[in-house]
Amino acid sequence: MSMIKENSEIEMSEIKKCPGCNLRKRNLYTWYDSISNINLELCEDCIFLREFEIELTSDLEDKDNQRVLIDYEAFNYQKKTAFPYRWLENYILKAYLDKKKVIILDDLLDEWTYKEVDLEEDIIPKFVEWNLLTTPENKEIDGSEKKIMKLGGFIDNLMKNHLKNTLETGRFESIGKILRLIDGRIGFGIEARTTFKDTVRRKLMKLALKYGYDRDNGKIKEISKVIETTSYRCNLCNELTDFRYKLYEHFESAHQEIKKEEYDNYVIPIEELKGLKIPREKVAELDEMKTYGSSWRSKLVELFKRDAFFVDSEISHNESVMVISAPWANVLEKVNEKVKNRIKVKEKVKTTN
Repeated sequence: MSMIKENSEIEMSEIKKCPGCNLRKRNLYTWYDSISNINLELCEDCIFLREFEIELTSDLEDKDNQRVLIDYEAFNYQKKTAFPYRWLENYILKAYLDKKKVIILDDLLDEWTYKEVDLEEDIIPKFVEWNLLTTPENKEIDGSEKKIMKLGGFIDNLMKNHLKNTLETGRFESIGKILRLIDGRIGFGIEARTTFKDTVRRKLMKLALKYGYDRDNGKIKEISKVIETTSYRCNLCNELTDFRYKLYEHFESAHQEIKKEEYDNYVIPIEELKGLKIPREKVAELDEMKTYGSSWRSKLVELFKRDAFFVDSEISHNESVMVISAPWANVLEKVNEKVKNRIKVKEKVKTTN
């Protein structure tokens, strides 16, 4: 599993207004952004989102990263701020499918429909930063000098991984998955790299971090884990089955020396994290806040419809909870540990000075 780059350093700062979200915060930190190679002074929430972005894009083959990127579009699908970005995304994807080696900036500008948005100043630099396009460069084409761009490594790597998996497994995976990953990358980039933050996403992630993770070390609390038994292993020969009764049948044919009443002594349940539970009433409290109104409930409905972020809603042991999916829980944990540990060190230094 890939780790967050160690050069994303965090230092204390005295600035009180965060340029990442335009909100005034009690503590801001100087943070080195290893993607754009500059120092930024941001609040903890914005640093968390930036580190989340680095983690998600550091390993495109990681299944958890893929799932979170795909899910992210459910938070972003109706945002008007995303429309110009999606237009450019569709343009370069069509160029890719048409096997165009370069994108000519003049041609792109001729077709650009969002005249109130500066394509060269506001949109293309973000696509370059997200590795979706290369930096525009001058090149002579048909006797005249043109500004051209090529597809960035993000899309190229996704397509290569797609081809590699197809050759290895013999199964052709849906190209729609790749397109959804690109959607997620753009949506996440808009949030992480601009001041437009999704209120629902932010509130849900903060709820998860507050109630599902240890305040000190950032790890998932054991009490918050939802564990699912996925298979059963024989303690004698490591035979693996999907169902317990199948393992009983194995004992009956391969280990006749075991008495039936002793079968359970030789069964090893294989468990994995299904998700992370947070109290349903805490989600309901957000729903009751007049600031969000019907848009909050609509977003929750959309998340459940798309199987995004949440994996379940259940009542167990007289406890009503909502369950966040394992991929989100795992990625949140990795980032939470990193950010908490680094900020904790800086705040300790500040206290002792």
